[in-house]
Amino acid sequence: MSTAASTLPATIRLPGFGFVKVAGPDAGAFLQSQLSSDLKPLSDGDAQWSALLNPQGRVIAFFGLFRVDAECYRLLMPTHAIEATIAHLRRFQLRSKLTLSADPTAAGGGWVAAGPAPHGSLQTATRWFATAPDLTPDVDPATQTRWAVADIDEGLTWLSADQREQFVAQMLGLEQLGALSLRKGCYPGQEIVARAHYRGAVKRRLAKLRTVVRVAPGAAVERADGGGDCGVVLSSAGTEGEYRVLAVLATEPLSSDYVIRSESAGPIRAERY
Repeated sequence: MSTAASTLPATIRLPGFGFVKVAGPDAGAFLQSQLSSDLKPLSDGDAQWSALLNPQGRVIAFFGLFRVDAECYRLLMPTHAIEATIAHLRRFQLRSKLTLSADPTAAGGGWVAAGPAPHGSLQTATRWFATAPDLTPDVDPATQTRWAVADIDEGLTWLSADQREQFVAQMLGLEQLGALSLRKGCYPGQEIVARAHYRGAVKRRLAKLRTVVRVAPGAAVERADGGGDCGVVLSSAGTEGEYRVLAVLATEPLSSDYVIRSESAGPIRAERY
């Protein structure tokens, strides 16, 4: 799927994404105690990947974290996750002096190849995420598909509502994204995260597959050699004849060829890339 710089818009709005706003004198300390990443190194305008875990180390939400200033942070996530994330955080707010709200600011992004990323953005190898200026155009379907494919290529696991609390953080590659801290103080799930890191106890990991047709999230994945179920599909994006799939698969025995069980299309061949 070509991503030539001449065809890439400089900035796009991200449909289906929005922000949770956390603001107040205790915003930084509160998020530091609840999230999986370490906020202390961040300065105004910095950003990082982060997550909200349950006590068993399973991921409730994955998001981009933006420090606006010492008393204001934004969490970028799918819009369907915003209210559930706010409700979860409010359970632990207690007497902390802060407000939690759905931020009306539009989410935006762009490709590094199309121009420099704006100040305050969160960058990957090929793209950046940030707030969208008021005049940013809505994204066209082809560009939206290209963006979704890039999410899979870069291992960004935007969980659906029914995938919440199903996967330990390392299964989703959050350590490789810098979204997990092993050195900061306690946070929900920290003990499980540390144990999995130091003991190598994670038996399933994120994997990227190719197929020729779209597959549904939640579809079972089997090894092509008949080894039985070995994982599940998280997401899929692409165009006819060339689809990318993000899945969580067993690490052993390692395989390069798989079959995805689809109720509508029957068995679908898939290969790692």
